[in-house]
Amino acid sequence: MPSDQRLVVSAMVTARRARLGGIQFGDADDDVLRRRIRAHANFVESAPMNILGVGLLELAARRVLFCGGLPPCS
Repeated sequence: MPSDQRLVVSAMVTARRARLGGIQFGDADDDVLRRRIRAHANFVESAPMNILGVGLLELAARRVLFCGGLPPCS
């Protein structure tokens, strides 16, 4: 799902750049484009840590299930 979101946000930035005349670099002082670029950057910055956190939670839950629900087992 995160890769789908990244594609959507990236497509929104690309569409706005095309609508403004094919801007390749910067934001051309367009507030909408600037917000979309920032949203894309925020997603790219936070998504990897969120995915890692969810993965660690899943591993922790699996460990508890394999131990019969008894905390810390080695």
